[in-house]
Amino acid sequence: MPTPGSHGDLAIATPVPFDDLKWRGSGTVLVVEDEETVRTTVEKILIALGFSVVLASDGYEGVTRFTRDQFRFRLVLLDLTMPKLDGVQVYSEIRRLNTLVPILLMSGYSEQQARARFTDKALSGFLQKPFDIPTLQRALQAALT
Repeated sequence: MPTPGSHGDLAIATPVPFDDLKWRGSGTVLVVEDEETVRTTVEKILIALGFSVVLASDGYEGVTRFTRDQFRFRLVLLDLTMPKLDGVQVYSEIRRLNTLVPILLMSGYSEQQARARFTDKALSGFLQKPFDIPTLQRALQAALT
């Protein structure tokens, strides 16, 4: 079921050639996203930007993967609405284990609506679906520098 503003299961709005992306990252990103198309598209973009990627298809799997090797991850890219555990619950579990890892939230809801569910929680950034490659790149760069 698509989230508000997600246009089905596509999170990426406009393609941009990877050659145009000057900033590159490194390290491993955990992507916790229940929509397969979004998950695999974001994975391809992150790899093109220089990251290694670990995927989780729901909140429970995301917490499990993070718990196994919490210091492996340079950043967590987290969907808000997912089965088993939602983004707020996943955020709380990750923060209980590691207070330093940057967490970027993705949602079809507006930033104001999404952040309202995260009162007193310090997110490292927000991406409203659908987003384009430069927007993802800027959010990653801001969260990691």
